[in-house]
Amino acid sequence: MEELGRKQESLGKQQEALGEQQEAVGKQMEAIKINVPGDLEARLKKVESMIRELGPTASQEQLGRLQGEIGDLQGEIGELQGKAGGAQGDVGRQQGELGRKQGELGRQQGELGREQGRLAREASRKMQTILQRGLSSGLAQRSP
Repeated sequence: MEELGRKQESLGKQQEALGEQQEAVGKQMEAIKINVPGDLEARLKKVESMIRELGPTASQEQLGRLQGEIGDLQGEIGELQGKAGGAQGDVGRQQGELGRKQGELGRQQGELGREQGRLAREASRKMQTILQRGLSSGLAQRSP
């Protein structure tokens, strides 16, 4: 039983360490930042200016230029999102590995718990047998 207790204590410490690692990985996820090109704001202002220039009416050519500029911006923003997603995917894989390790530790703790239960039942049966023998032989008496 004492050995099982030591094993459970060791598993508990391992789970605590994994929890700390998961917390650190979570902080990494929150800290993911992607560098935004310096000209992005200027390009957005250019689009805003193009829209103002259109006024209440626009030709097909003007709309095409505007749509092209907006499409370019959307493409660039999509690329930035892809970079951020890639970085988050890397961190997510780390979290998955830590989760797998915690699952394995939980499985081991479950096995230890079942073994402790089995040993406790066995000890109880042995105590009952010893008490019955003691009562039968007169070496033990029931308390009044």
